Amino acid sequence: MERSEFMKQSRSSLSEGFIKIGAEHKISPDVWEDLRVLLAFARAGTIARCAELLGVTQPTVIRKLAALESAMDRRLLVRNTRGSSLTQEGEKLVALADQMDRQVAMALNAATLDGAEVKGNVRVSCTDGLLSYWLAPRVRDFKTDYPGVSLELYSTNEPPDLERREVDVVCSFLDFQNANILSRRVGFVHLTPFVSKAFVNQHGMPDAEEDWSKYPIVDHIAYRDMVAGFADWMKLIAGSQTKYVSNNSTTYYHLVRSGMGIGFLGNYAALDPELMPILGNPAHTTTPLYVGALRVLHDDPSVRAVVDWVHQTFERAGDPWFRKTLFQPDSLEMEHMLPEREKLQAVMRGNEIAHSR
Repeated sequence: MERSEFMKQSRSSLSEGFIKIGAEHKISPDVWEDLRVLLAFARAGTIARCAELLGVTQPTVIRKLAALESAMDRRLLVRNTRGSSLTQEGEKLVALADQMDRQVAMALNAATLDGAEVKGNVRVSCTDGLLSYWLAPRVRDFKTDYPGVSLELYSTNEPPDLERREVDVVCSFLDFQNANILSRRVGFVHLTPFVSKAFVNQHGMPDAEEDWSKYPIVDHIAYRDMVAGFADWMKLIAGSQTKYVSNNSTTYYHLVRSGMGIGFLGNYAALDPELMPILGNPAHTTTPLYVGALRVLHDDPSVRAVVDWVHQTFERAGDPWFRKTLFQPDSLEMEHMLPEREKLQAVMRGNEIAHSR
């Protein structure tokens, strides 16, 4: 189904859904339709874009918004030479309408589309490490459920601008929710000290309580930029005379894995049989992880499918690694995680082949 055709059907279906819910709450169909226009204005940002989104004229949008203000006996918009914006009362009404809109859209789309029918191209941005070692190995699972959705995967430590449509979905350490963007927390990333088997063969396993200044260290530029959250790590490595530094998480991971020094990695790195956490060390950073997209795109089945997949990948497939409390498994627990270890090993083999070329 073409996107434009889907949007037409969505507008029609949502109008019917709004009217049905409005009837249950004894709200007249005219007022309920005008409320839908207010919601579209909040999502679009301007009268002109609202009219384009709804497929009507600008005078129609202005007339319906004025009618809604009259029916509600409240001032919902502030109008000036630069355009129109929502009042506090308008924002409250939009929040309520948005919640019901999403419930209706989800119910209607679930009833009319299954995964095989969803089609589209979705651009996803995520931090380099999480994209390479957590999301990428699980893309096959997504394609099984949504064979008609193509993915463009971009790695970056600086989140793109969703409102400028640089990408469609962002997975980030920043909660970027605002009037135009919906985001939700999908888990927590835990960073702790790790060494590799190659490192231990050469230097021995560092004691959690000893001075680490005699050991080589692998540091990340991003850790230096976020000093407040990495104070324990910075204190541990302050005296080291040998440091290898990178601004790329994949490069960083391979430096640690090849035995170049002690590194600060996500606790899920324990799935890699070449890496070992330094247990008992107090250095530990916890960072919330969010996924989000423009509110107006949440009605697009392909975008919503990707958002839900990212959410499930971290919240369900990622359990227990991305739960709020730090998880550091023992050897018995690791035996039960063989499928996850095999996925990571497949990624590592692919990287090793690529690096050898």
